[in-house]
Amino acid sequence: MGNRIRSVALAGWALLASGSALALGSECGDPFHNATGPFDYRYPEGKMLGMVEHRHYTEDIRQLRRGTTGALAGDLAYTLRVFPNHYRALQTMSEWSFKTKSKKPEGQPYVVECWFERGLHYAPDDPMVKLVYGIHLIKAGRPQDAVKQLEAAIAEDPNNASSYYNLGLAYADQKNYEKALPNAQRAYELGFPLPGLRQRLVKAGVWREPEPKAPEQGASGENKETPEARPPVEDAPAAGAPAPAQ
Repeated sequence: MGNRIRSVALAGWALLASGSALALGSECGDPFHNATGPFDYRYPEGKMLGMVEHRHYTEDIRQLRRGTTGALAGDLAYTLRVFPNHYRALQTMSEWSFKTKSKKPEGQPYVVECWFERGLHYAPDDPMVKLVYGIHLIKAGRPQDAVKQLEAAIAEDPNNASSYYNLGLAYADQKNYEKALPNAQRAYELGFPLPGLRQRLVKAGVWREPEPKAPEQGASGENKETPEARPPVEDAPAAGAPAPAQ
């Protein structure tokens, strides 16, 4: 039943995006049609995700060393055709673009931004695609475009520390410290571990520690500490989490 509901939901998105496929442009292809799938990365069908990643998104491919079934380009493109919103593969595609200093790495059918646009059209409600796209745009020197993606990601997932951190970076790149600061504060409040953004704002002379939140009053009148009032946990980023732009 769950798979059927998800299939219906995907069909609904396809209908909603039928006009957007034209807006996407023929040079980017149609993300809703593929010989296998396509499938939503968040709701993989059966063993399909494991099968695809085992053959076409291995550690060698993630590290941009070599392909598994053929050329690196073919394996990575195959992964993104079957799972258009596979945000980890999208980040690998982005890293490959910057490593080769090419918007269209050798053997790829599309420029890198096409892969992001395909992911957005296929899964317009997936905040992770927007987050990784925002990171890509910051690295590409387009912080204003990055802001649009990252703000949309936060609107859909307001508790992702990485989205706030990268949004703070995008604003800092524009020297808009008035907006960079609250996003940085929120990122660290949520436990983001890397100090780079804080250090930039300290250097710019604008960093301020956020004001401590007042503890909640329990029914008995005693103070009750909320999770937001506790110090952030400085853990390493979770495995598979998108690396920030810095």
